[in-house]
Amino acid sequence: MKNMTNSSWAAVFIFMACVLACISLFSHSSNAASVITIASSIITGAFGYIQGKKDGESASDFPPNSSLSTTTVSTTAPEVKQ
Repeated sequence: MKNMTNSSWAAVFIFMACVLACISLFSHSSNAASVITIASSIITGAFGYIQGKKDGESASDFPPNSSLSTTTVSTTAPEVKQ
């Protein structure tokens, strides 16, 4: 299990939170709303991790055969008159 990727663990958390929410829906406990809120927070966080990982990987891609250049900017401080 230690060789699973982080996205796989996020999917496991989503599945476990869905099971927790379903069990909470069918139990007639007074804490059902709190458990469902916790489960939805876990699901939201896991999907946020997956989306952030996906966006981070796509943001660092450069187009093929792109020419990279640098620009040098120099500034001087204005003269102070006395």
